[in-house]
Amino acid sequence: MARTVGAGTRELAGCAALVAGTGGRESAENALRLAVALWWFWTVRGHVSEGRAFLERALARSEGITVAVRAKALNGACMLALNQDDYDQGVALCTESLALSQALGDKRSAATSLYRLGLVAWWRGEYAEAQTLEEGALELSREMGDKAGMADPLLILSNIAFAQGEYPKAREVEVLRLVARGLTDVQVAEQLTISHRTVHAHLSAIYSKLGISSRSAATRYALEHFLL
Repeated sequence: MARTVGAGTRELAGCAALVAGTGGRESAENALRLAVALWWFWTVRGHVSEGRAFLERALARSEGITVAVRAKALNGACMLALNQDDYDQGVALCTESLALSQALGDKRSAATSLYRLGLVAWWRGEYAEAQTLEEGALELSREMGDKAGMADPLLILSNIAFAQGEYPKAREVEVLRLVARGLTDVQVAEQLTISHRTVHAHLSAIYSKLGISSRSAATRYALEHFLL
């Protein structure tokens, strides 16, 4: 543990040196690339404030930086801000990242930004906006065939539906979990006190959204995305 934390501290120091360096655009871009690789590590190791400070300084010097690098750095800075409940700053950073990603045609980065913006809207109770953003993230992930990328927006959409009393949508997640545990349609119907026909309708919707066509594929998806 001490060795790992020490390594994180050294990386922070290295990032700081790059930001403070006099190498101009190249040193600033290297700092951003390093920060993009480390923002999650900083989060789990409790270096959020330091990470934010380094990213902010590097972003302030990022004129002329590769646009794709800046977009990813903005996304990392967004998550660090959200981890400190700084929603306004997080939204501003993610919105800029989204605009850059869309201009580049980078669907994966754009989907990530849409998901995070939708997450904030959901936290704030702005359900209509959250739904629009998460559906956008889901559509981009579906276009890329990125099933892992589909999981997060699907979960938030389910939570939004539940919060608004739209139980049929929220029930799809419950049906998926029970099917993945090996229950038959009849058993799922009994467990949830719904009809066999309703279970079938939920399964059809799940298959369509996930781009799958069998119970085994649904089970694999649930296992891979920790829904059990």
